[in-house]
Amino acid sequence: MRRIVTIVAFTVLLTARARAGTQDGNLIEYGMGGFADGGYGPPMLYPPEVKIYADGRIVFGDKDGIWQGIVTPRRLEKLKRDLANYSLLRSTRLIPVRNGGLISLHGGMAYIRYRDGDDEIVIATLSHPRGGDYVRLLHRIRAEIPNQYSSFRPKSLRVGLYRGRAWRDPVAWPFTSIRLAGSDTINVTDPAAIALILDHSFGGFSWMQTNVQEDGVDYELILQSVPGWFEPQELGTTLEMLHMSAD
Repeated sequence: MRRIVTIVAFTVLLTARARAGTQDGNLIEYGMGGFADGGYGPPMLYPPEVKIYADGRIVFGDKDGIWQGIVTPRRLEKLKRDLANYSLLRSTRLIPVRNGGLISLHGGMAYIRYRDGDDEIVIATLSHPRGGDYVRLLHRIRAEIPNQYSSFRPKSLRVGLYRGRAWRDPVAWPFTSIRLAGSDTINVTDPAAIALILDHSFGGFSWMQTNVQEDGVDYELILQSVPGWFEPQELGTTLEMLHMSAD
């Protein structure tokens, strides 16, 4: 009886989260995140690997950087029709995976997020699928990456600041109008500073970071959010509920 009550409670919570999804114009995105030591709480999410907006904009990352482009209207309409026919995208749920690949050191979650707001659907896994419908859907999304694109330049971003220089040597922080000393987090709107942060970013344990140096002091800038592209709080809560529902 207790298990039935728990399942019903999670169903209600997940339905409420779907209705409260972030409104960012999302058509389809996918990504992943790792759990902290112990595996509790929401996964620490990377920015989406590929994100396609309902108006045709696309943002994607690779080993060389983060890029933006456009999916042509004809291809976009074809993609929308195809996505509407994928049975995987019918409801928010955790997808069981057998013999999948490990996500991060302490485990994690991979996800696909479809649409936004009241229509949002999130499917997730606790390991990397090696084949099947999930992987075929990822390939379908990646098929829309255009041949022509430019560096991604959002209007603003937010980073957390930590002392150190893990994994890579820092680059100079030349912006005297944006002081790092004494801050825990900063909102960045200066286009040149945004370009430096994104162009020198790399994957940490389960986050994106940029190592910089100001007045001889090393800092790790951990990307926390980018409005309209990477807003992990609500998605992280949904993924945590899905994880808990599997226990």
